[in-house]
Amino acid sequence: MSVLTAIFALLFYAATVILVAGLAVKIRQYARTPAPLKIPTTPAPTTRGGVVARLFREVVFFESLFKGSKWSWLFGWLFHFGLFIVLVRHLRYFTEPIWFVAALVWCWACWGCWRGVRWWTACATSRRRRII
Repeated sequence: MSVLTAIFALLFYAATVILVAGLAVKIRQYARTPAPLKIPTTPAPTTRGGVVARLFREVVFFESLFKGSKWSWLFGWLFHFGLFIVLVRHLRYFTEPIWFVAALVWCWACWGCWRGVRWWTACATSRRRRII
């Protein structure tokens, strides 16, 4: 083993010890910090169906974010819907046979989107011709 390899190994072990020690200090500091505020909670549903419905609304529609900030809700929903579309489109690379939903999204993205762009371009061009 060369001297340079030994130095890198010692630096790696020193960095690991510093990381673990720092993490332990921060965990201890977090555990000792008092929680001065009591966080109010909304009334919880009492039935299993109520819990499922509330959880579904929160997961799919981001209900609490909607109540807090409409702009954050809108862009958060668009972002997560975009991630969902990307996930479904990538499923076609890992599943055989290709699921119907993945094929449908693939067709929409390849053809439907471009048809929409072509339609709007044609409308804009038609308007421009009438104005000029």
